[in-house]
Amino acid sequence: QDRPAFGLVLWQGRKDKISIWLSQHQFRWTLSIESHSSAPDANASLDLPTTFDASLWHTLRLKCWHDQLTVYLDGPEALTIALPSHPEKFGLATRNAAAAFMSVWQTALC
Repeated sequence: QDRPAFGLVLWQGRKDKISIWLSQHQFRWTLSIESHSSAPDANASLDLPTTFDASLWHTLRLKCWHDQLTVYLDGPEALTIALPSHPEKFGLATRNAAAAFMSVWQTALC
């Protein structure tokens, strides 16, 4: 996908990664999870309300519990997928976009 996006990446290895993206297609924003790993079924997406404005302050929270990853956007649960294994690294990412990441916290590893 070549659409501009920003979000988070979870790495398990060089070829195995899961990306959580906020991206805009025409006038709609989407929260999506893309898996580039041994678990191709770990893909999901959610169309965000038409009032979603990416230029405003938002909170994106990940919670890993056992073999599941839950993504929360601005408080409520947005998406949940199965994790193939525990990620080794977390990172912030952009794809054909510029973004400012502020007040980033990591409280525990998966």
